[in-house]
Amino acid sequence: MDLESTTINPIRTNSLADVVVERLREAMIRGSLLPGEKLSEVILSSKLGVSRSPVREALQRLELEGLVVSRPNRSTYVWEPTEEDLFEIYTLRGCVETLAGELVIEKLTEEDFCHLETIMAKELEAIRSDDLFRLIQEDKNFHEYIIRTANHSRLYETWKRIIAQWELLTFIRFRHDPLKILPSVIEDHKRVLHALQEKNLADLDRVNRDVNKRVLKEMLETNLFRKV
Repeated sequence: MDLESTTINPIRTNSLADVVVERLREAMIRGSLLPGEKLSEVILSSKLGVSRSPVREALQRLELEGLVVSRPNRSTYVWEPTEEDLFEIYTLRGCVETLAGELVIEKLTEEDFCHLETIMAKELEAIRSDDLFRLIQEDKNFHEYIIRTANHSRLYETWKRIIAQWELLTFIRFRHDPLKILPSVIEDHKRVLHALQEKNLADLDRVNRDVNKRVLKEMLETNLFRKV
């Protein structure tokens, strides 16, 4: 039997586990599944209307993203961030974004700047419509565009390892004091964009460090996280 006559089913681009991952990730970010909450495959499969197999696979993948934690008794829980987690995530994020900026600052074009401005316009729309989840996605898109443009695979992999946890933390932050915090997203991105347009690496580094330091301070002051 030759290969041409062999029946091979095509790969589905979106498996059931992919859908379950997206549903559970969004539920964790939005706070429908709370930090520290125990996750039951039986209950989740019933709520989602699927078998336990895709739920089990989804939980394994979310554990790799850091949103799910397994305990020695084989129980799984929603990641419950500690103050140490916050410190590591925001300091690492500042380093990643500064290196990405250094790699792209001389090669960004007007087309790139227009794309970043378009994302900022979408952020403003999300703020006006009080859509925190969409705002987080556009916030991520803004920084991820710069990081992907750096064309540094290991840097991008480092970014991806913290981004799901960052999304959860950001939703908590936005929801805690939206009137004060939401406008700062646009202002911070304006500062980043200006530094990139001016090709001012020192200013970009200062902006990234200032923003992440300020955000970390805001997060710690909410007292919503476990102390180490």
